[in-house]
Amino acid sequence: MADAALLTRDFEADWAAAGPEGGRFVVIGLPSGLLQQASSLVASHGLRAYDAIQLASGMAARQADPGCDSFGCFDGDLRRAAAAEGFTLIPDDLA
Repeated sequence: MADAALLTRDFEADWAAAGPEGGRFVVIGLPSGLLQQASSLVASHGLRAYDAIQLASGMAARQADPGCDSFGCFDGDLRRAAAAEGFTLIPDDLA
């Protein structure tokens, strides 16, 4: 529970730009093509919407830079989907 409280506190500080380094989040709009890709990933892999957006974003990054071919997360379904989409998985103890 202490770890969760620490992570929550740090996230809230980052989001509100209240930490010593200022905010580390940038809010961006998602292009409709990325949302369409995410929708396809939901259908083909049974992912939750946010997981599908994460994978679609990774796929967009890989398309822009083919060297960006590694994917790391802790969610088993998302890991399986990323592997099926051709990503090299970062071991979950390092993600």
